[in-house]
Amino acid sequence: MNASSPTRRQLRHAMAVASDSALSRVVAMLEEAENPEEASDLLQDVRDRLRLIRPRRRLRLVRLLFLPLDGCIVNAQSWQRRSNQVPRSVLRVFGKQLREAAPAEWAALAQAAHDQWLDDQVAVGRLGRTLWALAARAMPTQPPAQWQAETGLKPEYHAPLLKLCVGVWRQASPLWDAVETAAALPLPVLQSAMAPSLNDEGILSACLATLMHRSPTPWQVAADAGTMGPMPRMVAERALDGFIENAVPQISAAAPGVSAERAEHFADVWEALENTPTQGRPERRQRLRELRNETDQACRAAYAAALDAQLMAPIAGMACAATDAEIHALEDRARGIRRLASAGRRIGGRAAYDQMEADIAGAFGGIMANASAAGLNLIDAARLVEILSGSDAAAKLLSAPGRVAGRNVKEAAR
Repeated sequence: MNASSPTRRQLRHAMAVASDSALSRVVAMLEEAENPEEASDLLQDVRDRLRLIRPRRRLRLVRLLFLPLDGCIVNAQSWQRRSNQVPRSVLRVFGKQLREAAPAEWAALAQAAHDQWLDDQVAVGRLGRTLWALAARAMPTQPPAQWQAETGLKPEYHAPLLKLCVGVWRQASPLWDAVETAAALPLPVLQSAMAPSLNDEGILSACLATLMHRSPTPWQVAADAGTMGPMPRMVAERALDGFIENAVPQISAAAPGVSAERAEHFADVWEALENTPTQGRPERRQRLRELRNETDQACRAAYAAALDAQLMAPIAGMACAATDAEIHALEDRARGIRRLASAGRRIGGRAAYDQMEADIAGAFGGIMANASAAGLNLIDAARLVEILSGSDAAAKLLSAPGRVAGRNVKEAAR
C-alpha cells in the first residue's frame, strides 16, 4: 500500500480519532501483520497516544534494541541535529546493521524472543541485556550504502547518532535496573543508572529522557537527577521543560472522547506539578499557567464545536426516524462530549461549561419544535440531554409546553 494512498490516509485518520480501546484493538491486529514495517508506518500519527495507553506489543528485536533510548526517539520530521534525540527512521537501519554484523547472535535472540511480549518484564530484562551488550560491541562504525535513501539523513549524521546509541547501550543494564524500579526509583539506583554518562551530555540526556518517560512521576526523577552535579542539573532542567511542553494535549472537536482522555492526562500532570516544588523557576510557573490556559481554551472550543457538529447538526438534519444504531451512535458521541466537559472543568473554565450545559435543553427544544425535523423521538432526545447535562435538564425538556413524549417531531407538530 502506497504511503500516500487515500486508503492509507483514511486508515491513519481513523486511528487518530479512535478511542483508546479501539486503537488498542487496531494495534493488536497490526501486531499480527506480515509486514511489521508497513504496520509501523500506519501508527506514525498516534505514537504519542501509544506512549500513554501502552497497548500490548510483540517483543521484536528492533523494538527491544531501542528500549533504553525510548524517551529520546522522535519522528524523523521533528529530529534536529545536536538535539540528543534519535530519529525513528534510523531504527530499522541500525537493527539491520547489527543483524548483518552478528547474524548468529541475532538469530538466537530472535528465536528466544519468538511469541514473547514487551509486557513480560522478565523476558525483556533477560533478552534485552544480552542484545544491548551485543549492540555496544558489534555495531558497525560505517553507515550502510543505503543510509541516506533509507533514513533521509546525510551520511555525516551516522557517526553522532551511532555514538549516542552505543553510549546508551553500554550502560543499558544499570539503566534498565532503574526502569524496572521506576514506580519507586531510589536515588542510589538512579545514580547507578546515570553515573557512567555524567561527562557526556548527550548520553546523559538520552538516559534521563528514558527514565522520565518510563516513570509515573517524571518530575521527581528530574528533581533527583538535578542533585547529582552541575551537568545533570542542567540536563534535568531542560528535560523537565521539554516534558512540560510535550504534555500539552492535542484537542480536536472531531474526537471529543479521545481529546477528553488527553486532557485528563494533562490535568493529572498539571495538578502533580502544581503540588510539587518542581515548578522551580518563576518562568516555569508562568509557562505552566500559559499552557493550562491554552488547553482550557482548546477544550472549550472543541466542546462547543463537537456539540454542534456531532449532535445538533445531525439531529436537525434527520429526514426520517432514527434507527436504534443511530441512537446508540448519538449517545456514544454525547458521552464523549460530556467527558470532554468533565476534563475541561479540571483544567479551568468551570463556569463556561456550566453555562453551555444549561443551554443544551433549550437548544434541543428548539430542534424538537421544528416541524421539518422528523428523526428524533422526544424520549431519545431527553436521554441525550440527560447524558450531556443531567437529569434535571432532561426533565426540563420533557416538561416544556407542547412536548409529546414518545412521538417524533412531525407527529407532535400535527
